[in-house]
Amino acid sequence: MKALNFSILEMLPSLLDKSKTQTIRKAFLTKEEHVMRCPICYTFLKKRLEGKPITRHEELGTNHQVQCEQDSWMKPPRFKVKEKVKLFWNEDSPVHWEIDIPTYKPHLKKFIKHVLNCNEECYKRRIELGTAEITEILKVKMWKTDTDYVCYYEYAGGEATVFKGFAIDLATRDGFKSVEQMFKTLDKMYNLSSPKEFWIYRWRYLDGQA
Repeated sequence: MKALNFSILEMLPSLLDKSKTQTIRKAFLTKEEHVMRCPICYTFLKKRLEGKPITRHEELGTNHQVQCEQDSWMKPPRFKVKEKVKLFWNEDSPVHWEIDIPTYKPHLKKFIKHVLNCNEECYKRRIELGTAEITEILKVKMWKTDTDYVCYYEYAGGEATVFKGFAIDLATRDGFKSVEQMFKTLDKMYNLSSPKEFWIYRWRYLDGQA
C-alpha cells in the first residue's frame, strides 16, 4: 500500500481532526528531477561535469535537432481512484508518536493546541493517520499575475477558470484557512510567477474514521 506523507505544520490540525480530505501535489518535475529522467539532458550534464562538454548533435545525433524529452518534465498521477493509501505525518522520522486519535477526539482542540505549541522535536515525530481511499483526482494549473492569482482546472473538454466557490472548496478541503493562504503557500513552495500544474487527490477515510 502506498503512503501519502505530510509535513507542513499548518496542515496538522486538519489531519488530526480529519477535516482534510484532499492534498495538492505538483504535477511537474524540478530541473534536477527532470535531468535524472531525461537521457538527453543527463548526458549533457554528465559530459559537462567530466570536463568534456558536447553539442546537441555530437554522440546524440547528427541532424542538429536533438531535443530533450519534453514529457519527462511532467509528473504522472501517483495514485488511482479507488486506490487505498496510508496517511502519515513525517513518515521518515525515526521517532514514532503513537496517537490513538479516537481517544483524543473529545478533547481534540486542546490536543491540537498542545501539539502546535510543542517543541520542534515533538511535532517532528512520525504519526500514523490511518487509511484512506482515493475518490477523485483533478488536475489544476495555477499562477500569479500582478494583481491576483489565477487557477484553471482540467476536464475532458479542456480547461475552465476556477470560480470563487470552487477555489474556496479547494482551500477548505485541503485544510487552509482561506483561498489567499492556499495560493500564498503554494507560491512560496513552487514560485507561481509562471504557470504550474498540480494534481489534486481527494479521499475518504476508512476503518470507521471520520
